[in-house]
Amino acid sequence: MWAGADSGVPEPWRVKVRDARGDAVGAGIALAGGIVLTCAHVVSAAVGAAERTAPEQPIRVTFDAMRGEPEAAAVVLPDCWAPQGADGSADIALLRLTSPPPTNVSAMLLRLGVPRNREVRAYGYPRQHPDGVWGAAVLAGSTGPHGEWVQLDARVPGQLVRRGFSGAAVIDDKTDAVVGMVVTAHTDDGEGLACMVPVRTLVRYVPRIAEWVGSEVVAPGIVRFGGPRAPTADRTRVEFDAASTPVELLGKRLHDSVIRARSGPTGESTPVLVALTNVDLARQPDVVLHELAKPLAEGAEVELHFSDDSSPGLDQARRWLDEEIVARTAVLGERLDTLERTEQALLRRLAEVGAVVGPLPLIHLSARELRLRLDVLSAEVPGVDAPRVRAALASTERKAERAERAATAAAEEVEALHTRYRDAMDLLRAYHALAVDHGLLEDERLSAVHRPAAGAMAARPCQIDAAEPVVSAYVLAVRRQIHGR
Repeated sequence: MWAGADSGVPEPWRVKVRDARGDAVGAGIALAGGIVLTCAHVVSAAVGAAERTAPEQPIRVTFDAMRGEPEAAAVVLPDCWAPQGADGSADIALLRLTSPPPTNVSAMLLRLGVPRNREVRAYGYPRQHPDGVWGAAVLAGSTGPHGEWVQLDARVPGQLVRRGFSGAAVIDDKTDAVVGMVVTAHTDDGEGLACMVPVRTLVRYVPRIAEWVGSEVVAPGIVRFGGPRAPTADRTRVEFDAASTPVELLGKRLHDSVIRARSGPTGESTPVLVALTNVDLARQPDVVLHELAKPLAEGAEVELHFSDDSSPGLDQARRWLDEEIVARTAVLGERLDTLERTEQALLRRLAEVGAVVGPLPLIHLSARELRLRLDVLSAEVPGVDAPRVRAALASTERKAERAERAATAAAEEVEALHTRYRDAMDLLRAYHALAVDHGLLEDERLSAVHRPAAGAMAARPCQIDAAEPVVSAYVLAVRRQIHGR
């Protein structure tokens, strides 16, 4: 269930991580299925060793938001350990409780763009407050290694996100969703600065975390459009403040950054999301919109942030988003028409080939199901909840692409099966004719090998996996009779 359901307390998924003495060393986030998300350095602190490899010993965790503060033990999940890199990156671990969780609750993880001044909160365990204390912050923008983190600025004096908050959930005040995890090892206690690892980065380092991630949230003052559109975990994000950079310089920086980001660390092409903040506060907002953002959207996904919800530029961006949705819906409709024809042709071919040879591949027909999804999206009123429609449309497009690949693969598998049958039948006939040419038609030993081969090939449907070995045995027997080997 989601957080709060039948729990009686807010944030019942809140977890305190303890060391062997019982002292708090950090926080954690309980997920469905008895899983806990925290920082790798918190786990190392709990076992008293800074290890590059995941520790094997159990970690003590306490559900301190629940009555009685039930305690449990947890171990690191296989392939879910991303220790802190030399540059401070990663620092993520997933744990599994060794016994059933005290309650079936889960935090709701959501990917969130990085709107400036978005208010968030976190609950941690600094040394002065071993029972825990709240910290209040605002999102300040991307920072840290490779721009992977989001800076948290204190918004209330005395409510700092500081040491002892490592592994704590960063909760969005507007949605109550967890949008990141505090990495307090990089906090400056004197200045009230902290950093979080956003959900998109968590998933990139530990892909299994995606199992607990909901739909992406886009704030009202943000419009995202353009493409290509890739899953959040698969794209590179670059961000610029349009208000603090002259238009000419902004254009050059955008071009250079997109080229670098698109090439990726391996040299392969990588989808890019370009975020432009404070668009309406730029010196020339119309130029930023029409001469930079709109052309850029032809090759990269663009995310525009507006400080004023009544900005004319925001209305223009929303119109572009509506136009994109209409165009993509039409293109997807044509793709689904083609997919349905492909699947129906595949069904007919399966019937033809399946009458002769098997086993046939299992197939899943997706076109009509996807058509229903598209019809629902097409019925949405333009401009109403467009970000959600766009996200659902992108999901449907990816499902259609997978269905297209699956149909192509199934068709190739069917033809390969039929080819195997024809090849085996041609081989059997050719060697039987060769045996006849050499006067071996009445040879009893050869006939004893030919009968099961001919019977296997004549069966309907012919089970090719069983037929091929007996045909090969007959071919070998003919060769031995003719050539003595």
